[in-house]
Amino acid sequence: MFSDERQKEVYKLIENLEDNLVSIEDKRKIAEIIDSLDKGTEKQKLRFKTVYHLLPNLPVCLTLTAYGILEGCSPNAIRSSIGMMRNRLINRSTNDDIDCIKEINKRVENQK
Repeated sequence: MFSDERQKEVYKLIENLEDNLVSIEDKRKIAEIIDSLDKGTEKQKLRFKTVYHLLPNLPVCLTLTAYGILEGCSPNAIRSSIGMMRNRLINRSTNDDIDCIKEINKRVENQK
């Protein structure tokens, strides 16, 4: 899959996550994909999963500011971590991972 297609699917997924349109089961799949990426620190992965509500046991939705306060860092540090993981998802995930993301996006689109 070409880089532009990968980017399009990842950005569409993020939009769907922000709009809370992704099922809990699909969120688990996305969390597994994030965890399987060979690049990125555990903290970056956790930040991505927390901000996009991929952790089923986290009952509260945190803003970047609130999350930064919780971690003792700036919202920009959180935003930077999320951006790095997004880029790794685009550039470092497998074609199977991107196919899974594409299927999740299709399911969301069919629900609309």
